[in-house]
Amino acid sequence: MKVIIFIPILLLFFNDSNISNQTYTQKKNALLIGMTTTNLSHLYSNTATSLASSNISRINNILKKEKFNIKELDSPNSTEFLEAIKESLSPLKEDDFLVIYYYGHGGQVIDDPNDWDLELDGLDETFVTRDREVKDDELYEILLQNRNSPRVLMIIDACNSGTSYKMRPELPDFTYKNSYNFLDTPQIDKFKVLKPNLKAQLDRIITLDLIYLSSSSDGMAIPSDTFSKVITRIWNNGNFKGDYNKFFSKIKDKSYLYNIYPTMDTSNASSNFINSQILK
Repeated sequence: MKVIIFIPILLLFFNDSNISNQTYTQKKNALLIGMTTTNLSHLYSNTATSLASSNISRINNILKKEKFNIKELDSPNSTEFLEAIKESLSPLKEDDFLVIYYYGHGGQVIDDPNDWDLELDGLDETFVTRDREVKDDELYEILLQNRNSPRVLMIIDACNSGTSYKMRPELPDFTYKNSYNFLDTPQIDKFKVLKPNLKAQLDRIITLDLIYLSSSSDGMAIPSDTFSKVITRIWNNGNFKGDYNKFFSKIKDKSYLYNIYPTMDTSNASSNFINSQILK
């Protein structure tokens, strides 16, 4: 009698890529906001805003190929702007994916010294909507509401957009090392602009798994109709292979040719998100 023994063989494939192999089962949604016009006299509609539709179209084409469900919003007022972001975020669960893209004017206004947040430069960044400028404080309030840790890629294509969602509370680096002990250290005397409710500010950290990408830094103007072109070229019809750090590095190198100095913040992002293939 012959006995046939089947021996399973485990084949291991090693990949030298830094891309995370985590797979996600999720909704993939996108909200694209283009400010074609505004009623604000000091930030009137001009050539830059008239190009909103072409920039929205470029990002739409990318996300459509990446199988996102897309909603577009043209020149909303402040209420419509905030409600659209809130409605896009509220149903999301862990591992769901939302892309938010804004093209329009970005501004700065004097920070209210009596509000909860800390702005070391004394300025709030703003989104220009049809009827008024929406402060980054207002957007942050909405971002705080979803506690389910969905993945969010926020792309802000505007001037003064380095910290348009506030990022983590703007504190010196050693604050995070010492946590609340910072309140008891003599170092606090060096920062006269710090507000007395600093502990409450540390409690107000969003739980979104969020990567923030912007076309500029705070206090910086940029040429219009350029950043979405750079993103499109680097994405390369879906042929770009790499994680978000690599993607931003390529975007940064290309942007410098147009005197654009983009920002990426991953302080609220998980390593799995950062190291994953972009838009997957």
